[in-house]
Amino acid sequence: MSMRQRYNAFERAVGLIKVIRRLAAGDGFVKVSNIPTNIALCEVYAVTAKLAKGGVLESKSGRHGGVRIAHEPITAREVWQAVNGTIQPVTCATDELERLTALLANCLATEYI
Repeated sequence: MSMRQRYNAFERAVGLIKVIRRLAAGDGFVKVSNIPTNIALCEVYAVTAKLAKGGVLESKSGRHGGVRIAHEPITAREVWQAVNGTIQPVTCATDELERLTALLANCLATEYI
């Protein structure tokens, strides 16, 4: 997966989180099929499943099930890792690249969505 594809997946996840947060005010769950979005429903299911597995969303099955925000605040790093995996420097990286990767990881850890 290219970096552009990873970033697009991250953007879609952030967008879904914002919609879910708005729709699930309080302790309510939102049915994934009721989330208004411009992406395909199968992709919405895939992204929400990754976010739930990563601990960003809480999911509940059954008639009154759906998804909701698992905790607040949510960091950009949590979302990135849930959707794209861990942030790691490549093995051939120079010291400068490793420093920049650490800086990015720190930034993502403190930026709230």
